[in-house]
Amino acid sequence: NSPPPVAASEEEEIQQNLKKEFGAKETPLDLEISESDKTFLQEAHRDYLRFLALQKKFNFTRGPGSEEGAGKICATYKIDLFWHSHMLNTREYRRDCESYLGDIVPHAPWPTEAVESLNNKFNFTADLWQREFGDEFQSTKP
Repeated sequence: NSPPPVAASEEEEIQQNLKKEFGAKETPLDLEISESDKTFLQEAHRDYLRFLALQKKFNFTRGPGSEEGAGKICATYKIDLFWHSHMLNTREYRRDCESYLGDIVPHAPWPTEAVESLNNKFNFTADLWQREFGDEFQSTKP
C-alpha cells in the first residue's frame, strides 16, 4: 500500500514558514527579472517546498542527530539553488528544518557517490515525485 500523496496544505505550510523568514524583506520572487527567469525561480521555489514535503512525509531525516534516512532522495539543479539559498541563513535554516522536519536536511557540497548509486537515487526520487505530485522530476539546467 502506498501512502497518500503530499497534501497541498503541507506545501502551503512550508511556504508560509519560509515567508515568515523574509517578512517584509524582498524575496527572490519579488525582484524585477525577465519572465523566463521569474518562471524558473517560481518553479525552483515550488520544487524546493515539495522536496521538503517529501522529507517530512517519508521522514528521510529520521530525527535529531541521525543520518539513517539522509540522502534517500536527491535534488535537481533548481531545488539545489533554493536549498543553498536557504542554508546561507544558517540559524534560520536550522530553525526551519528542526521545527518542520525534526532535524536539518544534510547536504553534501558535491556528489560523494558512484554514478550508478546517483542514478538509482535519481530514479527513486523521480518515481516518488511522479506518484506524489503527478509531475516529471526534471534535472536540466536553465
